[in-house]
Amino acid sequence: MYRKALAAAAQARGWPIHWYDAKTVFGLASRALHVEDFEAHFLQARRELGPPWNQDHKLALAAAIAAAQEPSE
Repeated sequence: MYRKALAAAAQARGWPIHWYDAKTVFGLASRALHVEDFEAHFLQARRELGPPWNQDHKLALAAAIAAAQEPSE
């Protein structure tokens, strides 16, 4: 319910909303980046950028990459 309320508020401001499926978003991000293994790509980024990078950050990164590949409305 909280996500839907935030999404509605963002849409009211004209901000784009992107929903994703956590089960498929890593595959979408891999294809968008043209990498075979998103996990390996994420670990390399984590080494280069430093902490904090946990599972939630990995999911958010993948979702942002996938959202950036969606066609504009």
